[in-house]
Amino acid sequence: MTIAPPPEHCEPTGRRFSLEDLSGLTGLSARTIRFYIQEGVVDRPEGIRRGAWYTERHLEQLLMIRRWQAAGLSLDRIRELVHRHADDVDVPPVRRRPGDIEVWSHIALAEGLELLIEPGRAGLSPEQLRRLAVECVQVADRIRSGKE
Repeated sequence: MTIAPPPEHCEPTGRRFSLEDLSGLTGLSARTIRFYIQEGVVDRPEGIRRGAWYTERHLEQLLMIRRWQAAGLSLDRIRELVHRHADDVDVPPVRRRPGDIEVWSHIALAEGLELLIEPGRAGLSPEQLRRLAVECVQVADRIRSGKE
């Protein structure tokens, strides 16, 4: 059996997961994961048929969905947030109403220094958010050490 090489957008050193692996890591059933793929809130797997695999990107998507659901967001709202990241056009922010629930990322940069971001409204992907956090930590370290 020959497995196709990973596509260009997939890191060659990235981990590969089976559907069962993702299910165990996220606490979601395989059936639920397939449903999310069918609904377009999770990317399709890499490869085809029995040779298909999932990447860390899929794991991040599923974990984000779990966080949003835990915060009380509906699947329709989650779908809207997911597609906002996928579209290149600027989407006007959704007007907040009393009782709306948002998921914020709270990032500790250093003792007494924190960054609070709502990634959906900020238009940041998980990778971009991680990069921003790393760079903020580096800047904070430089400033605190007096090198800047």
